Amino acid sequence: MTDKILVVDDDADILNFVCEILELEGYQTDRAANGAEALQLYKKDFHKIIVTDANMPQMNGEELVKSVMATGHPTEVIVMSGYADMDMAISFIRLGVVAFLPKPFDPEELINTIKKINDKFRLIEEARKKQLDSIEYERLTITATMAAGLAHEINNPLSFISGDLQLLQADFEKTLNNITCDMPFDVAKMKDKVKNRFERCRKGYQRIASIINTLRTFSGVDQEDEYAECDINKSIEDALVLLSDKQKENTVIVKNFQPNLAKVYCYSKQLNHCFFHILLNAMQAVDKDPQITIATGTIDDANIFVRILDNGSGMPTEQIRYIYNPFYTTKNVGEGTGLGMTFTRNIIEKHHGRISIRSSPNVFTEVIIRLPIKHEKKA
Repeated sequence: MTDKILVVDDDADILNFVCEILELEGYQTDRAANGAEALQLYKKDFHKIIVTDANMPQMNGEELVKSVMATGHPTEVIVMSGYADMDMAISFIRLGVVAFLPKPFDPEELINTIKKINDKFRLIEEARKKQLDSIEYERLTITATMAAGLAHEINNPLSFISGDLQLLQADFEKTLNNITCDMPFDVAKMKDKVKNRFERCRKGYQRIASIINTLRTFSGVDQEDEYAECDINKSIEDALVLLSDKQKENTVIVKNFQPNLAKVYCYSKQLNHCFFHILLNAMQAVDKDPQITIATGTIDDANIFVRILDNGSGMPTEQIRYIYNPFYTTKNVGEGTGLGMTFTRNIIEKHHGRISIRSSPNVFTEVIIRLPIKHEKKA
């Protein structure tokens, strides 16, 4: 029970009594003597459950409930009052409170109400995770299918281009060899010029083929996403290749990769998407003198780390707490769905890893991922 319950009452004896009851049940509490004090505490931690008196100085229970509901955060409020009547109860229920308990209250009724609220939050969270897992699976499948189709559609014409280039170069050289020396141009110079142009074409073809191969590997279209060894350094390199067109002009990518980094047992396709999302966020955030620093290394015999630091727009501390919430985004309309970091954290936790974020507005954002080298597979 890590979430604190906010208890609000202007009567110190009742405030202490309610907190003691909850703490005996294993709950942690925050205490406030009036609505105004409670609202300040709430804006810091956004408690999921509030137990409040109805009649208080400075800000009464009704004003507190309205202020809490206006934030839009998922909070359930239990109201208690020694001056209770039916009209008051109906008024609070209409505001959205989950229960109205007259004083003196039954401690068992209060505890049971809180247990029901926690059961509700648990069921909502389980449903949310199942929905997100389903969305992620569908998105990975769509990406893989698109990658397979793209690779197929491009590889076929690439094969023709490669073959025709070779034939065309051979035919051209044969033609040049049959030219007599009394022609009004330098045959040797012409050969060198043509050879250089064919070489540029060949390098262009090889570059396209390499990108397609990287896309196939990155998306895992050629195999199921199996639990197996993965080269984290290569996964990051692959993500950078696919994001090369997203890099802003003059972006400096600093790579401090540990050589011979231990391979991690994981679902590589899923981790690939984590690195892709984080690096994409960094590339979209940087602006003036853009720089992204990527480091990998060993923490101990059982764990490795990935650190991605950018000098972009950053974010205030109060925004970081919401960064993993589904559909929460700080980007402009059309630049993000608000699901990337939600999926990223879920995938990292599925691999028994941890992700942490530090940031400062207009200074930096740092993402650190800690991954075990080997772990038990999670269904």
